[in-house]
Amino acid sequence: MARRNTTPLSPWQELEEQAYHAYREWPLFLKLRLRQLRQHLPASAFASRRTVTAPQPASSPDTVAEDIALLKEYGLFVPERIADG
Repeated sequence: MARRNTTPLSPWQELEEQAYHAYREWPLFLKLRLRQLRQHLPASAFASRRTVTAPQPASSPDTVAEDIALLKEYGLFVPERIADG
């Protein structure tokens, strides 16, 4: 997201802005990382959970829909715009 003003930020303001975005995106990162681990680790690694699902390939339409839903949940979904031309 672009800043509204064009004045340069001080180093502390830049750090604060980066920290805010990292804080906002952390739950999203954790969920995506857990999904990656489920694809690569055996199901026994997640046996303590009540429901164990079989890993799905990354290109599955279900995972794409889940990714979009996750982005929308955190307000980070920006639909791609197709150029008119």
